[in-house]
Amino acid sequence: MKAAELDSRAEEEIADSALYYEGRVAGLGVDFTRAVFAAIDAIRTNPTQYGLRATGSRRFLMKRFPYSIEYMDLPGKVLIIALAHHKQRPNYWVNRIDERNLT
Repeated sequence: MKAAELDSRAEEEIADSALYYEGRVAGLGVDFTRAVFAAIDAIRTNPTQYGLRATGSRRFLMKRFPYSIEYMDLPGKVLIIALAHHKQRPNYWVNRIDERNLT
């Protein structure tokens, strides 16, 4: 199993989304956070299993929540680039790949 590194902006996206869901229904933010970290564990276990994109990144589609986890499969680790909502600002996170010189 590879190590996972989260971009600080991805960490913020997870925290903000969890707060949003918790504000909607008590306990839903906790469920959301658990689902995100279960997805990250699945990615760490088999990072090449999930969809390869033109950017060289990969996408894990979450089932219960309308989000995808955008990540790069790097030697020795997976880099979580973004927690992207399916209906908000498509591909806003792509510049993060360039910023880190991952292409």
